Amino acid sequence: MRREVPFVWGLSPRETHDAKSAFNPRHGRLRYAGVRFLVSIPTGEQLRTDFELLDSWRAGDNEAGNALFKRHFDSLVRFFYTKVNEPDVEDLIQRTLLGCVESSDRFRGDSSFRTYLFAVARNQLRMFWRGQQRSFIDLETQSAVDMGTSPSRVVARGEDHTLMLAALRRLSVDAQIALELHYWQGLDAAELAQVFDISPTTARTRMHRARVKLKAILQTLTDDATVQEQVLGGLETWARDIHRKLE
Repeated sequence: MRREVPFVWGLSPRETHDAKSAFNPRHGRLRYAGVRFLVSIPTGEQLRTDFELLDSWRAGDNEAGNALFKRHFDSLVRFFYTKVNEPDVEDLIQRTLLGCVESSDRFRGDSSFRTYLFAVARNQLRMFWRGQQRSFIDLETQSAVDMGTSPSRVVARGEDHTLMLAALRRLSVDAQIALELHYWQGLDAAELAQVFDISPTTARTRMHRARVKLKAILQTLTDDATVQEQVLGGLETWARDIHRKLE
């Protein structure tokens, strides 16, 4: 019988850097060693903004770090799971949160925390691949396939999902990120512009080109026009399916 126990992240940024998290996304984001953990956030933390929590965590408030982790864990899982090998997801989530702490002053007042978070996640992804490849990484031209990674099997169940993932991973990484953030995380052109440090007009142009390229890639993966349209039409609903599989 699974035990329910309270669990607080409770690690300072340095402790988080030095120790592995108990969470294992492969087994469900709050399950570990047969125990389902309940991450509880103090009522007061729920009323604080993300940047307030970030500042408090930076100052040594571990409960604030726990609250921030809980609030954005799912979004980061979805961001990394379609791009890197499954064992690397947890490490990249930790790197991203630590990166948010270390560079928080750069984004003060210029963006929402979510756009700041995804900008840091994108940068952490580039640095992670650069460390593996030991060469320059251009996210505007290189794809996840070029990096030789394999996403978790949990995100691709069924023909449509498999084709969607295969096509997305053949886009440039920045094009993949743009489509996923727009359709799965709900970011608009102005928010995408903040993530990529470009103008909203350029962000809209990139989105259009990414969809055109995605359709062209799908045509190389299947000759069935009906399947192609089903896959393209499923961009907005696929994230909900992934979320249920990761729970």
